[in-house]
This record gives sequence, C-alpha cells and structure tokens, in this order.
Amino acid sequence: MSQEVKKIRRKLDAIAKNHSQFGISIDPQPIRRRREETCSYICERSIIGREDDLEELVGHLLNCSTIQQDVSFLTIVGIGGLGKTALAQLVYNDPWVTTAFPLRLWTCVSDHDQVQLDVESILRKIYASTGQTHEESTIERLQSKLREKLSGSKYLLVLDDVWTENRNHWLKLVEFLLGGQRGSWVVVTTRSHKTAQIVGGGKKYELQGLSKENSWSLFKKIAFESEQLSPHEDLLKIGREIVEGCASVPLAIRVAGSLLYGQDKSRWISFQEIGLFNFRESQKDIMPILMFSYHQLELPLKSCFTYCALFPKDTVIKKELLISLWLAQGYVVPLDDGQRLEDAVEEYFTILMRRCFFQDVKHDEYGDIISCKIHDLMHDIAQNVAGKEICFKNSVTDIMDREVRHISHVRSTSSQYSFSKTHIRSFLDVGAWYDRVVIDESSLKALVANWRSLRVLDLSKSRIECLPHSIGELLHLRYLDLSDNDELDVLPQSITKLYNLQTLKLCMCEKLKELSKDLMKLVNLRILKISDCDSLTNMPKGVSKLSCLRVLSDFVVDGLKASRKQWFDQLGELKRLNSLKGHLSVTITFFENARAVKEDIDREGAYLRDKEHLKFISIRFNDTGNDEVARRLMEELQPHPNLRGLELHSCVGMRMPSWARENKLATSLPNLNRLDFFGCRMEDLTCLGNLRHLEFLQLFYCRKLKYIFEKSALAGGSDPNGLFPRLRKLVMEDLPELQGWTNIGEGVGDNNHINSSFSMAPIPLPQLTFLWIEDCPNLISILLCPNLVELYINWFNKRLQIIKKLGNEKADASGSTTGSSNVISKLRLMQDDVLWLNSFPREVIQCLNELHMWRDEELESLKETEDVFSSCSSSLRSLKIEKCRKLRSVISGGLEHLTALQDLTISECPNVNLLGEEEGMNTIGMPWPSFSHSLRNLTLDNLPQLVDLPNWMQSLAALQTLHIGRCSGLECMPDWMPKLTSLRILRLYECSKRLKERCQQPTGEDWPHIQHIPSIKPI
Repeated sequence: MSQEVKKIRRKLDAIAKNHSQFGISIDPQPIRRRREETCSYICERSIIGREDDLEELVGHLLNCSTIQQDVSFLTIVGIGGLGKTALAQLVYNDPWVTTAFPLRLWTCVSDHDQVQLDVESILRKIYASTGQTHEESTIERLQSKLREKLSGSKYLLVLDDVWTENRNHWLKLVEFLLGGQRGSWVVVTTRSHKTAQIVGGGKKYELQGLSKENSWSLFKKIAFESEQLSPHEDLLKIGREIVEGCASVPLAIRVAGSLLYGQDKSRWISFQEIGLFNFRESQKDIMPILMFSYHQLELPLKSCFTYCALFPKDTVIKKELLISLWLAQGYVVPLDDGQRLEDAVEEYFTILMRRCFFQDVKHDEYGDIISCKIHDLMHDIAQNVAGKEICFKNSVTDIMDREVRHISHVRSTSSQYSFSKTHIRSFLDVGAWYDRVVIDESSLKALVANWRSLRVLDLSKSRIECLPHSIGELLHLRYLDLSDNDELDVLPQSITKLYNLQTLKLCMCEKLKELSKDLMKLVNLRILKISDCDSLTNMPKGVSKLSCLRVLSDFVVDGLKASRKQWFDQLGELKRLNSLKGHLSVTITFFENARAVKEDIDREGAYLRDKEHLKFISIRFNDTGNDEVARRLMEELQPHPNLRGLELHSCVGMRMPSWARENKLATSLPNLNRLDFFGCRMEDLTCLGNLRHLEFLQLFYCRKLKYIFEKSALAGGSDPNGLFPRLRKLVMEDLPELQGWTNIGEGVGDNNHINSSFSMAPIPLPQLTFLWIEDCPNLISILLCPNLVELYINWFNKRLQIIKKLGNEKADASGSTTGSSNVISKLRLMQDDVLWLNSFPREVIQCLNELHMWRDEELESLKETEDVFSSCSSSLRSLKIEKCRKLRSVISGGLEHLTALQDLTISECPNVNLLGEEEGMNTIGMPWPSFSHSLRNLTLDNLPQLVDLPNWMQSLAALQTLHIGRCSGLECMPDWMPKLTSLRILRLYECSKRLKERCQQPTGEDWPHIQHIPSIKPI
C-alpha cells in the first residue's frame, strides 16, 4: 500500500512541476454557454397569460409616485424559461410606454460581458441601440457621446439577462447611465436574486409561472394543428399530463408542444413515459438554458445542488435536513478564511435560493427559512448531472447499478432488504410519516456489515427494537436518524465510537430511557434531537463538553432519581451550553424536599442568560407542589435579551419572576415576538403590556386567568393604544375563568357600543388578523379589531356578543375612529347553534368569504339560515357543512341566495337528502341557478342517503373538481356526466365495490360517462 501511495505522490509532484515550468494558470471562471442575443421585437400574439404582469409593470413605470431619482431601476427576476425577456419585450413595445419614453434602448448583455461586466462593450451596445455608430476606441469618448445622447431625454433602457453579482462592477456601469431626464428607467432581467439585490434602487418583480389555464392554452396553440379542429380525446388527456409536468414554465411548454406537433398517438405516449428531459432532440430547448444556470456554480455548490436529486419531485425539503446532509457528505468548504462551517453552509443555501434553484420557500414566524422545493425542471438537471450515482427507489430490493452511491427510498410493504453493495454513502428515507416497515435484526446487521462507507443513515420509522453493537463500526458515519422507533429503549455503547458523527436524531423514541453515558466522546456532534422521548429523564454527564454542539432540541433535568448534588450538576451542564442556537426545550422535575434549595438556586443561577444564539425557549416544570420553589428557579431561568419566542408550561404560580413583573419583560426580552402559556397559574398577564414586538400570543388551560390586564395597568395615564401594537395572532383555549381583557367598567352595552369590563379588547390591537377562542365559557363579548381576517369560535357562551366598536372610541390622527372596519374572510363556528351568526354586525356578515358549519345538532333545514345567507350572498366563496346530524334538506331556502359560491362541502350529515323529493320538487331543475356559473369545487362525503347523483348537478357548467367519498349507497355514475364539460378532476374514495368496478378503465360500464375527465383519482 505504501508503494502505491508513493507512486501517486510522484505523479502529483510531476504535475505540479509542469504547472510551474510551463506557466499554466488556473481560470476560476466556470464554462459558459454562448447565449443567443435578444432584440426588442416580439410578436404579441405568441405570448399567452402575461396580461396582468404587463399591466402591473407598465403601471409601475408610468406611476410618478414610484420615481425617487432621475434614473430608477426595475428588476424582473425568475428562473430560465419563465419568459422574463418576453415580458420585457412586451413592456418595451407597449403603446403607453412608447409614448411616455421618447428614447428606448435595448441591450442584451452577452456571456462574455458577464465575466467582469465589460462596461465598454455594454456601452457600445447601448450607444448602437440609439441608431448611431461609434468607432472611437477610448471609453472616455464613448461615454461622452452616450451622455450627450441621454442628456435631457426621458429614456427606457432594457438590460436583458444580467448575471453580475459584483456590486462594484454594476455601480461602475450605472455611473455612465446617469444624466437622463427625471422619470427615466432601467429595466434589468436576471435569474439571480443576488443580482436583483445589487441592482437595488427600485422594484424587484418576481415572475411566476403561468396559470394552469394559460399553460394549457399555450400548449394547445403549439401542439395542435388548428384550434378549430378538435383533437382526439386521448391526446387531450395525455397533453394535460405533459403540461402538468412542464411546471408552468412557458419555454418548457413550447418545447414540448413543438416536439409533439404533428406526431401520432404513440409518439405522445412515448414522450409522456420517457419525460421531457430524456426525449429532447433539439439543442434550443430549455435544458441548455437551465444547465447554464448550473454551470455558473462553483464546484462545491454544484455538488450540493446535485445531491438534491435524492428527493422526489415536488417534495417539501426541510432546510435543516438538507444542510445537515451537505455537511455529512463533506461538500461544504468555507468560502472565506476563518468562516465557520455552519455559516458557510447557510451561505451555500442562500446562494442556491437567490439563483432560483429553490422555490416555494417557507418561513417561520421569526422570518427564518424552514423549507423549500426544487423546480421540476431544475430537478431534471440535478438528476442528469448526478447520473447513476444518485438513485431513488420505491424498494431497496430493486436492482441497482454498481455506480450508485446515494439511495433514497419510500418504504415498501416488503421487509426483504438487499444490502450487498459496499459502496453506498447515503441511505435516506423520503417517505411520508405513515410509511413504515419492519427492518429485522439480521437485515440491520447486513446493512452495517456491507455498507461501511455510509455517511448518511436514515433508519427512522423502521420499528427497530435493538440497534446492533456493530453500528460503531461505521466510522465514516456523519448523519444518523433513528427517530420514531417507539420500541427502541436503549442505545448500544458502541455508538460513542462514531467519532465523525455530526447529527443524531432520536425524536419520538418513546421508550428510550437514557442516552449513552460516554456521549461526550462524539466530539464532532453538532445536532442532537431528542424531542418527544417521553421516557428520557436526564441528560448524560458531560454533555456540556460537546464543544461543536449547536442544536439541542431538549434538555431534561431529572429530580426523581437524582440527589440534590446531581440535580444541580445537571443544571450546571445546562448553564455551560452557551453555543446553542435555534430552539431549546427545558424540562425540569424537582427532587424530593425541593423546598430546601431556594438559596442554592439563588447562588448558582443564570442558567439561560448567556445563550445569545437561541431564538426560542420552552420551559416546562413538572409538578413541584410548591409555587415559591418554582418561582425561585424561574428567577434564574431568565433568557438572553436576543430571544424571539418563549413558551412556559406550568412554570409560575400566582406571581411572575422579577425579570417579568411590572412591565420589566419588555426590558428583559425586548425582541420577544411570540409568547405561549400552558397551564400557568396566574390571574392576569399585566407583565405583557409593553411588549412592542409581540406578534403571537397563545394561552392554553390557564385555569385561574381572569383578565389579561388588571385595571391598575391602565391607570396613571397609560395609553391603551400603546399595548400590543404588532400583535397579529391571538389564541385562547380552555380558559374557564376568563372574563375579558381588563376588569375596567360596569356591564355590557348594546351590539354597537360597549363600556364593559368584559370586552375582549378595549384596546385597538391594530394588527390583529387571527383570533381563536375555544372553551371560554365566561367570555360574553368580543370587540372586532379593525384588521381581523380570521375568526374561529368554538364551544362558546351563547350570550357571547360581537361588539363592533367601543362606546368611548377616539379619533386617530386622520380623523377616523377606532371603530371596526373589518373584512373577515374566514369564520368557523364549532357550536350547536349556527343561528348565532345573526348576532354579528351586518357589515361583517356582508364581507364573509368562508363559513364552516360544524356539529349543529339542532339544524334540520338550511331554510333556517336564510337570513344569514342572504346577508353574505355576494361575498361567500366557501361553505362547509359537517356533522349536522339532524339536517335533512339543503334544497329549499338558503343556498339560492349565494351567488358567488365557489366551494361547497357537505360531509357526515347522515340524514341529508340532495334530491329534494320530499318537498315535491322537480329534481331535474336546478334549485340554485347561480351555481351553474359560480361553483368550481364540490365535495360529498359520508352521506348514507346518497344513492344517485341528483340531476341538478348536470347544470354545474363551471364545476372543475368533484370529490365523492364514503358514500356506500352510490353504485353508478349517471349518463349525463359528459355534460360537465369543465370538470377536470374526479376523485372517488372509499365508495362501493360496484361503483369501483363500473368506473374501471376501459371496460367498466360507466367508463364512457367519465372518460372525458382529464384526471380521475384512484378509487
């Protein structure tokens, strides 16, 4: 072996010598594709579905209020193929734009120009677009001529396909573009969010994909010979599935349509089966465009992106998981000297996101990214680049190529796993949470014995009862997930031999009693997740010595089996873990005779105060039997001022700790934007009054809570308008003593005014949009805050009144009042009396968009709700009627008033009859004429009386989606189904066996009635 190493070293030395001898230089620039230059002309008839985008952009260019300087900037950003250039061309040629901008210039920034943003070359192109030619060689004369041309002119300049991410280069170019008349604009198209950020100084317009309707229209225009000729129904169905696979990207749709134009059915089927990527024959399709984006990446970023091919298309990928996998594979290299690895991997993700490799990015309440998706076409790129190295399988028993290095799989029903390969580096489960299978002990041992090169091992949801001792032999392992193995009760001691392990996940291992005693030997451990390990009672000694540990989901302090010294030692471990970031849950069980430790608690103290990187802390006390002991410990659990979210479970008695009393919380935790109380025994929450950044407040089973504020909190001239200025979401559940926001006042007023102590909000709460109230039986009034959008009221006092405004309302600076101006779009009632809606102010009902009627045990006919439905006739878009067991009739009364209803669900109403025969109606007629053009989606679920679809349904000309489930009496589909010409999706689930047989393709008796529907979901 040593001889081989020496031989390789001699070869490397020779290469290095040649490098120096011949002066070979390294070009750090990625290989670039020569992009065809664009021009300003476009045939508007070829563009479909960009009318709204065009209107918004033109309006922005012409709106004087958007002009902040002589030359303003607008950036159109999006992935390749979306039509950024086409949209810019539409804007450039719009009649309003041509009139408003006497001088219009179009320049395509070539690939060569991108390298250092060749300012001279770009200036020459801009000058040439004015219709002039200039042969002078110096940039000084060129810029002088260009300034002369631009001076005093109101111009529009389009810079198409800009890629520079160097702000200095951009600013150098901008210097030469100044001097035009005020109101001039520079429009930039780019695929990079970072470029858009560098351009700055104006509007960033993120271009989205086409709608489903426009995608289909574009495809039909390209793929079929004439819109006047009706294509074969089979081609229409195949075409719709192909369009869906094009992910709303116009260029992909055009490529697919062009390839299929004039082809026979077999060619269409072949294209559908093989896929857009593998079937391409032209070099001018979308893939080279997307590959160009890929080739701009540095090598480590290419590896990170390619690894994403492990996830199936359309998967929601958790950011934390993704970056942990990148680190495990060793792809991440710090971009700058001294950069920490965790900072480098965050930057990697940000770069890929800004360059549109990721989409559908989701954020948590703190603004941090938690998940993303990969565009389907970008996923094709990742798969193509990965080749055979990355393999997604439904079952590991499938035959795999020898080149496979990384495997992802969805659990199959088989437990016969094949672990014969020796070169696997990743084994990742990407199935849903309910996809489970047993991996027996012998299979697990075979995996460990043969896959010695594993860096990523995901054994979650595998029903493992015992982990083999040989797990410690996977010396390269960096990521191990054992979550959701609820029979796993102990870890082998050999797990501490995994010295390279960075991530260990044990969440929902309910029987796991303890962690390995020598856990501190995992010196590279960065992430340890142990949430919902209900049997875990303590942390191993020395856990604070894990110097690389950055994420720890839970810290458990044992009091049942620990001595006094051991208990304090555990708190000491917690105190020293000051490098933690993200979320931390602390659970503390007090030991016997805990009353005697007050002074020790005071002496040790400051257990959380130095954890400056934590954003959210949850603190849970198991029953102490002594409120004073709990309060003393809470004194020493004051978090760092940087904390954003705090959750308290049974943590305080009648008094809050000193750092939270008398409005000190706003000083102690000035950045707090989320606060949750569970089972805390306070009578009021006056300490919350001055939390200026609080956006989310949740109160659960606080049994002694009577008011949020004592009246003393508002005494002494305190301005109630200053309380909770940013609160957006308020949840109150199981608060049996809650009477109101404060205890000021004497009684309840009428439906429009209130001077009551019981008002839910005698303060404006100007930003509150979400209010959830459940099991608050003593709450008898709610004030509608001015921006309330979603209101959910469950199991409430029937005397509850909805108050429109305060009796002592004040005018604001603009002269308007603090009275409600609500447009509630979502309202759900979980109560036995839907007629309570009549107590709502009429102007609120008139704005209602969504109504959920649930478990009204007395309602027999919708005719009883006629007044409610007539009030919201033009606004209600969605109606759900569920578990109304006495409801018999929905035909007469009520629904005919709803002229704008788009979604209707009738579920679990055992006595409801949709035919209306008991009322002597002609069931062929349409009882709700407006539904013919308004209703888009209809769900009929668990309706035992439904044996035939009512004839009036054939009049639903606009119906697009029909879901029928758990209707065991329905055995056939009617012959009038083809009349539903707009129907796109039919889903039948848990229906009768006979219905399933009759709807089978192609021999089912009812198949001719439904074969026109593009998507028929499995029965």
